[in-house]
Amino acid sequence: MPQVVSHQRLPGPLLNQIRQIMHDVAHPKHSELYEKVLSDLAREYGFKTYDRSMDGLLFSPYALFGAENALWQHIDRAKDVEFVLSALEFFFQDAKALYFDDTGIEEGIEELNHRLRQHGVGYAFEGTEFVPLESHLLHEGAMKPALAILAEPAYAAADKELRRALDHYRHGRHEEAISEAAKSFESVLKVICAKRRWAYDPTAPAKKLLDVVYANSLIPSYLQTELTGLRAVLEGGVAVIRNKNSAHGAGEAPREVPAHMVSFTLHLAASSILFLTRCEAEVP
Repeated sequence: MPQVVSHQRLPGPLLNQIRQIMHDVAHPKHSELYEKVLSDLAREYGFKTYDRSMDGLLFSPYALFGAENALWQHIDRAKDVEFVLSALEFFFQDAKALYFDDTGIEEGIEELNHRLRQHGVGYAFEGTEFVPLESHLLHEGAMKPALAILAEPAYAAADKELRRALDHYRHGRHEEAISEAAKSFESVLKVICAKRRWAYDPTAPAKKLLDVVYANSLIPSYLQTELTGLRAVLEGGVAVIRNKNSAHGAGEAPREVPAHMVSFTLHLAASSILFLTRCEAEVP
């Protein structure tokens, strides 16, 4: 497995594998699905929609394989990673809306993520969208299980905030990414307090919310003693980074938040969320 991932390239062999995965998933509603994907992309990117009436024309770009061929012609012309990711997001979202049985869809997503790992591409398809990752090890160990936990209805707000953070990061909006990651961390703390019926201030910052969970022994006392730096990490991690880098005005000089700082914050938030929710699950 490649140790360094790329966000700027999709190798030719990978694109061929992606096309085969999509072709397999599209059966049996092949034309209907590809036409819907083209319609969604046309609305998003502003090109002409697929016209079924052109299929019979000798020199039509759709004459050979219909809407599937039209989609891949757009992909070939765009030569853009973001366009391919958008096409795949629409493809799997539309497939889930069209098909009653999503077994083949989930198998397709599983193979897609396997191929992305195989080629060292820094994205993974989680839920209904792609999330960026710096390494597959970090993603599998922290971000993916955190997103799985946040998929529970009780954590709906935190899930939206963390996914927004990932989307901001994917599109280079670094300050917004840090801010949303911190919101997600705080939302998880509030949910835990509410589930346990612990008194807390809904407007309190992360530090005061951590006071509540510590006072109520969310984290066992023996861990508090052994992991003396744990509270410092939780209190001085995501929230402080947000305060220093995104929660206040930049002043006279434009502020540049480096990508590696955002990546660190996202994974710190995911690891903290994973740790706190697992502690909550084990408390009687």
